[in-house]
Amino acid sequence: MKKLNDRDIEVIGIILAAGQPLTSTQIVNAGQELTQSTVQAVLRKLLAVGCIEVQGITYSGNVLSRTFAATAAAKTMILENFAEHYRKISGIISMQEAVEALRG
Repeated sequence: MKKLNDRDIEVIGIILAAGQPLTSTQIVNAGQELTQSTVQAVLRKLLAVGCIEVQGITYSGNVLSRTFAATAAAKTMILENFAEHYRKISGIISMQEAVEALRG
């Protein structure tokens, strides 16, 4: 399993929240403190691990741009990362405490 970092998860979250394929510029505009170069690097990584796929090509202004959508593997990979993090702290925090914290 390829580990996802916070930026990877942020980009996947933006794509999933949009409910439609997005260009890299749309992802930058939707994120907080994201730059075009960071998003491009994250998209390359997410494409390589199968979390996203190219859905099509569209015009972004006068430039042709690829649009990206999350794959079914994206949520699975996020859940695997979450489970791995939880296993590391499970000796400190019980499942009940974690669920209560998530409920807020």
